[in-house]
Amino acid sequence: MKLLGPISTRPSDKRVLKLVRKGEATDDQLFEAQFGEWPVRGLDKDTLCDDIVKFKGFLRDEKLNPLAYFFDYSHARNEPESNNIYLNGLLLSPVAPVAGLLASRMVFARFHDVLDLASAELGRLGLVFFGAGLFSSYRYALLSSLVKVVAPSLADIVGEEQIHIRQKQQNFGSMTQAAFQAAAHDWVENQPSMPRNYIYLKQAVDMLLTLMPREYFAQDHELQARLHNIIVRGYPAWGKIPQNTDELYAALLDMGIKSPSIVREYLARPEQEQLRKIFNQHSSLLEGHWNPSTAEMNIGLNSARSSTVLEQGWKDCLPALYGVLLEYYGDSSGRAKMGYSPVEEDVLGLPMKQEYTPT
Repeated sequence: MKLLGPISTRPSDKRVLKLVRKGEATDDQLFEAQFGEWPVRGLDKDTLCDDIVKFKGFLRDEKLNPLAYFFDYSHARNEPESNNIYLNGLLLSPVAPVAGLLASRMVFARFHDVLDLASAELGRLGLVFFGAGLFSSYRYALLSSLVKVVAPSLADIVGEEQIHIRQKQQNFGSMTQAAFQAAAHDWVENQPSMPRNYIYLKQAVDMLLTLMPREYFAQDHELQARLHNIIVRGYPAWGKIPQNTDELYAALLDMGIKSPSIVREYLARPEQEQLRKIFNQHSSLLEGHWNPSTAEMNIGLNSARSSTVLEQGWKDCLPALYGVLLEYYGDSSGRAKMGYSPVEEDVLGLPMKQEYTPT
């Protein structure tokens, strides 16, 4: 496809743009373009990832607002069965700073989401959240949303959709796509009335400062797509990708992912000094404010505004998602490396954890 591409100085964006212009690429070729080399250091690759991903553009569509999307329109468009990534030729172009502000969900979705929240959840308190923005721990999400709209990363956009294709191909492994989201929602609903309403209020502020409704990013498949982009972004500085739970935790903490105190205390132990030397390479504050993937994962992990749910996410969800991600990269033992069985499942629908290190 003849995509001009957004204005970007990132080498990964330029490499991915070349593949997009060719019209198709294998998974391995796309991973190489995103990481800069393939296989990456730390990956025990034993499987070839040669499935074809095809790129198509759109300007006139029922999905005008997204930067990109993955959806199988083969039957509707009378096309052969294929894995297509549809890229918005307007928003992913040099005119994105103007087009993005005029045509993005930031403009169109806010009014709808506000009305939906006010009527369905807050009731009489529906207008209170307008003045609560300064109290949101995720006010930085406004900056990351602007970054994604005004200066989008083609590598990040394509990377997200590529992971969604792999999820579809493998039926998302043994995971249900809403396990973490469902657990977070159930925790909120089981709270007493007043605390629950206060949580709704804080969720409303989070929603206003992001591109999507607050629970969108809490879905397992969306968390995993952002996790991929975070690993890609951190890899050049780390010199390797995480290969166990400890390394994953250190990498996520380095990239600004909101963490429970038990993880921070565990990684601060003297015996973890070597681990910190490898993975402590970024400003977590800067990543949290400006990196869209970090901000969106933080919104998802904190969708319930609960330290209990956050700890559950780090303990069970993120290692499971990363284990499957390693398998997408071509390491058939990815889940086993993270301490999970590929068959057994726990009550959340996530693979059963064999052990949990931070104790």
